Amino acid sequence: PARAASLPRLANRGFRKDCNAGDGDACHSLGTQYILGAGVLRSWDEQQRLYRRADELRRASCVRGAWEACRAAASQIGIGDGVPRDPTKAAELHQRALELYRDYLLVGGLPCALMALAPGWQSLMLLRCLTGLCLGGALTLAYSLGGMLVSSERRGAAFGWLALSVQ
Repeated sequence: PARAASLPRLANRGFRKDCNAGDGDACHSLGTQYILGAGVLRSWDEQQRLYRRADELRRASCVRGAWEACRAAASQIGIGDGVPRDPTKAAELHQRALELYRDYLLVGGLPCALMALAPGWQSLMLLRCLTGLCLGGALTLAYSLGGMLVSSERRGAAFGWLALSVQ
């Protein structure tokens, strides 16, 4: 029990260290800890400050070519999570994420197609691993886009169809 109580404080130290090192996701996670009061005193102001810092870092990483940062920034801006809601900017960032991820999709499509011709389980396993490395983020990106593009009333059905399509 005493050890379990110290886990949020330990996580917060890691989040703070990574946030100070420029990791936008760590800043966002630390901000969430502040709003939940997990291992820290609840502070709306600190949560907002950390969410704004997360947005700044994610946008900077997006400019440098990190598609995951573009997607995270687009989601944060799209719902107004600690920053002003801006659907137009969110759409631009999602478009940038798609453009950056397109190379992964093209490279990942080749091993996926070659799996049909795999002569043995070893080559099939290698091709599956390569496909996973290249296409692993596609589902995350699809859900993120769906959350932004589909109205809240129809989102459950849309995500259900999306989940069915990847099975």
